Amino acid sequence: MHVIQSQPRKALNILSQVLAVVPTQRESLLCTARIYFDVGRYGKAMAAVRTGVAAYPKDPLFHVYQGDVLAKLCDFAGALRSYRLALRLMREAGTSSIETTKIVNGEGDTFSITSADLNVRVASALYG
Repeated sequence: MHVIQSQPRKALNILSQVLAVVPTQRESLLCTARIYFDVGRYGKAMAAVRTGVAAYPKDPLFHVYQGDVLAKLCDFAGALRSYRLALRLMREAGTSSIETTKIVNGEGDTFSITSADLNVRVASALYG
């Protein structure tokens, strides 16, 4: 986990090796998207997200990440659609949160993205 934060290039190299063998490996796609997003390479982040959305169309986390990237690219209508789809998928699954991991100070901390968090993102996409 520490490699992801302190050495994103090295982490991306490892993740690309995994994805070369298993192009739709969920965690590798999510990590790749998040690293590229965090370093401001939104086109590369979107490529990983789109692969994830195609492979896991009912996984709300990929739709959340897609909304995040689209919002950074100022495609607020697209971000809104992604966030709303994530909310709908969460409701259909009977859940109000998505578990994910964020790397902080070299440690992987699990946290939840709740439907309330997504509603805030929807409002941000609508009203800037």
